[in-house]
Amino acid sequence: MQKTKFIVQANPVAQARPRVVGRGKKKHAYNPKNTFRQAMPLFIPPKLRGSMHDGPVELRVIFYLERPKSHWKKSGGLTKSAPPFPLGKPDADNLLKPLMDGLTDAGVWKDDGQAVCVFVGKLYAHKPDGGAADIEITQFTVEEMETGTNDNHTKTARKQA
Repeated sequence: MQKTKFIVQANPVAQARPRVVGRGKKKHAYNPKNTFRQAMPLFIPPKLRGSMHDGPVELRVIFYLERPKSHWKKSGGLTKSAPPFPLGKPDADNLLKPLMDGLTDAGVWKDDGQAVCVFVGKLYAHKPDGGAADIEITQFTVEEMETGTNDNHTKTARKQA
């Protein structure tokens, strides 16, 4: 079992939907660029880049979203009406897509389908310009998954099956 933690110091942005442009019969689809996904390789530890792990992976992510300007007082503190958690958009699953695609692009794993256990949270950043993602990846061997020698997640899943 190999555990790696790192932080992506970029504002998390949800994956945009594919766009279709053109007129008449000449139309084509494209995916809008995602700056968060493009920033991923810059923050991935060198030992993970290009490692192409092909076994099961557990992924834990906490997204720290920038608060809207309306949450901040001019003096710098939070207003009384500022909510403690980001309950609206972007949805956590839409934030997860570009992160997992960025990890695939960087060669951390062969396919994001290898993430057999995913934990996602979203919180507000403590600073006005402090968007980030706190990431922990645990790589398991197939033997560890079969014998349940990893954390309690596999043992719990086996009891429920």
